[in-house]
Formats: sequence, structure tokens, C-alpha cells
Amino acid sequence: MSVTEAIILGIIQGLTEFLPVSSSGHLELAQALFGNQNKTDENLIFTIVVHGATALATLVVFRDDVWEIIRDLFRFSNNKSTQFSLQIILSMIPAALVGFFFEEAIGIDLGGLGIAVIKMAIASKKGLTIDLKLKNKISVDQFLFSESQSRILVSIKKNKLANFKKIFKGSDYTIIGKCTGSDVVEFKDNKKIIRGKISDLAKSYKQNIKGL
Repeated sequence: MSVTEAIILGIIQGLTEFLPVSSSGHLELAQALFGNQNKTDENLIFTIVVHGATALATLVVFRDDVWEIIRDLFRFSNNKSTQFSLQIILSMIPAALVGFFFEEAIGIDLGGLGIAVIKMAIASKKGLTIDLKLKNKISVDQFLFSESQSRILVSIKKNKLANFKKIFKGSDYTIIGKCTGSDVVEFKDNKKIIRGKISDLAKSYKQNIKGL
């Protein structure tokens, strides 16, 4: 990544972070336009740095408000700052539960379940087997590639599965497969329908976007 590209990407991050759009999505798109999408480690480090810079800039801009909140907290009274801080803590509880119970969690709103499974396998470098018999009356294509913002794919360790079932009892969830620890992703019905090595899937996923 050149200095010019870094400056442009930094400007994109700064302009989009405070707008109701995805700053990370715009960064990824810009990386693709520059032809840098295959530099995974470099891009991740850069994304972390610019997001950290954004957080620091936010603290600087709102330093008076932040200092007032901190000062009010040490008054140990039920003031607005205390209530605001408690609301922040409460909002972190769902994320804490996800971090405790789930090894990984990914939305299936971009590409559907099939793409989410492949992403998870690439990130974890662990093989997965998915049971397509659970698709009921819908087609394989619908089962694998229907996008939904209300569903997520999660992985859970075996020793945490019982607690997960207890806490989420009554919630709508389905166990669709298992981690095999191999280097292969399989989508199985009564017979193997789709099977591919993680390395091959990663290469296909990270290939250059054509036509940009």
C-alpha cells in the first residue's frame, strides 16, 4: 500500500464513520479498487489503525463531555452520567454473551448461509460439515444462498453447548452441522453435494474483483 493510497483510505474512513453508512464496507471497496484486497494481513492492520484513530479523534472532539461523565461518576450519585454509563454497560451484555458462548459469529445477510459457512471455515482454518437434509421443502439454492439480516451463523464448543441450549431455550435456532477439524468444507444431503478444500475456497474468495 502506497502513502497516497493510505491517505485516501484514511479520508474515506474519516468521512464515512460518522455517516449512516458502513465505513468498513467503503474501505473494503476502496481496497478492491486499488487492487489490495488480497493483502489480508496488511489490510486488517490498516483497518484497525484507522478505526483506532477515529475513536481517538472522537474522544478529542467530545473531550469535555467525556470528562464531565467521568467526573460525575465519582460523585457516586444517580445522575445523568451514571444512568448513561449503566446503559452502555447493559448494551455490552449481548456482545459479552456472544464472546463467551460462541467461537465465531457471522451474519448471513451477504451471500447467504453457504457463503457464511465458507467465510467461517477460511477464518478458522477448520473444516465444516453442513447437513442439507435440514432444508425441509426449500431448494438447496434457497437454503444456501437466501440472504437474511435476522439470522446469524455461530460456532460453539461442545463443552458450552448444554449451557447455550439452556439459555436460548425457546429461541428459534437449528444445529446445522459440525466442525470436523479437517481442511475440507462439505455440504451433505443423502450424498455429498458440495465439497472443497479450504485453501481452494480461500483462493477463489480472495481473487481479484473483475471489471472494476
